[in-house]
Amino acid sequence: MRRKIKFGGADWLAELDESAYSEMYSLHARGSKIGVACSGGADSVYALYCVADIFADRLSDIFVLHYNHKVRTDSDSDERYVAELCAKLGLNFVRGEPDSVPVSPTEDKLRALRLDFFVKESRKLGLSAIVQGHHCGDVLESMLMRLARGSSGDGLCVPRAISYFKGTVFLRPLLNLKKDAIIASLVASKIIWCEDSTNAGEDYFRNRIRNKVIPILEESTQVDIYKSALRSRALLEEDSTALSDIFEREYNKLNELSRDATTSLLSEFLLSCKAFARRSIQRFLSENNIAVRASAVDNLVDKLTSKESFKSSAGQTQEGQKVFVCFDSEKLRLYLDSPKKVWQYSVPLKVGKNILPDGSAISVAKISLTKTRRESIKNGDNDDATTAYLDLDCIGNLGNGVLVARTKQDGDKYAPLGSKSPKKLKEIYNAKKVPQMKRNVFPLVCNKKGEILWSPMLPPSDKYKIRNAGSALELTFSPR
Repeated sequence: MRRKIKFGGADWLAELDESAYSEMYSLHARGSKIGVACSGGADSVYALYCVADIFADRLSDIFVLHYNHKVRTDSDSDERYVAELCAKLGLNFVRGEPDSVPVSPTEDKLRALRLDFFVKESRKLGLSAIVQGHHCGDVLESMLMRLARGSSGDGLCVPRAISYFKGTVFLRPLLNLKKDAIIASLVASKIIWCEDSTNAGEDYFRNRIRNKVIPILEESTQVDIYKSALRSRALLEEDSTALSDIFEREYNKLNELSRDATTSLLSEFLLSCKAFARRSIQRFLSENNIAVRASAVDNLVDKLTSKESFKSSAGQTQEGQKVFVCFDSEKLRLYLDSPKKVWQYSVPLKVGKNILPDGSAISVAKISLTKTRRESIKNGDNDDATTAYLDLDCIGNLGNGVLVARTKQDGDKYAPLGSKSPKKLKEIYNAKKVPQMKRNVFPLVCNKKGEILWSPMLPPSDKYKIRNAGSALELTFSPR
């Protein structure tokens, strides 16, 4: 459906994706905050104006996210342009950059850094969604790139108008638009943008597809290949969604009572075809943070559909433990098996960074909290996986020996945030869906009374939650 875009000099009739546009409009109606990923290029600037048109009466709820990869010599000027554009339009500007300039950066590495920044800022700012400027050219490029890599149907129907990544919603309202139409609209409205200097080169696979392969395709056929790619993407998404819905209903029915991600029950129905067997394997590997090659997934699918028991190596965990994916043909059960390797230690913690015997670290600090930050933490806006905040007055001073980091023991229990009664550590791990093989890796931080205060991936102790004091104890975990 064609939509009128009128904001800051823009006056366009845009053929926006209806599902993404409707979600943007709905977010505005609900009073939500929204993000816009903006590199400064024509596509993201166009998307920014589309969002600003919808949110014209609430520009303070728009957060423009710019990630400076620090790879190109002109990346700083792109950042200045986006910052100045936000100042001109009255939008919030949020920037990010890597801790160090990537060595031999690849498309995948740069994309991973960018997505990580988007997800972190989305959580921090409380954004309901992030809008990206992908257009139909990106659909065709992505499809060709993934064909070259041997992607499944699920992988070929990207980018989608609405997608989810690590709990963050991404909206792509420009998928129906061609690049030349986007540029024509910007030029007609006298809106400038930054041109990525690497786009014309051939250093990256996407650029080679865009600049070499697609022109040959256009010369070799009489059809609109962009329109064809859009239709193919939509048809693939229809099939992918239908199969996924059927799979999810069956899989969730079998595993709805289980909180142990290291075991999954299957059924004859899920083993009846490779499409469902593949989804079963992929879900199981994903829930246990196991990454394997595509050929290894194919091998596991073949073994699974044979309906015979197997034990197959899946490499090593991040902690260096060997892990095996196993299947019990009698119980139709997938499960993990790994050698037992548990570090046993108990070490006192001092203020500052403490290196633990297994190579991980716990940093201890006394910090001051503003009222806003304190309320934010109390409202749950904190990643308990790596950092915890506790009431300093309840713990006492920070002399040596007051805090101890140790490995878990049989019978460990404490009352996590929001609970008044102690729970077994195993129950809390299960509720938080912490993978089985990670549970012996994370340390427990205790006080001199032996009470558990916190463990990475888990909520802090309810007894020692932050209250209204200006100071707090900050505990930060760093894996080895």
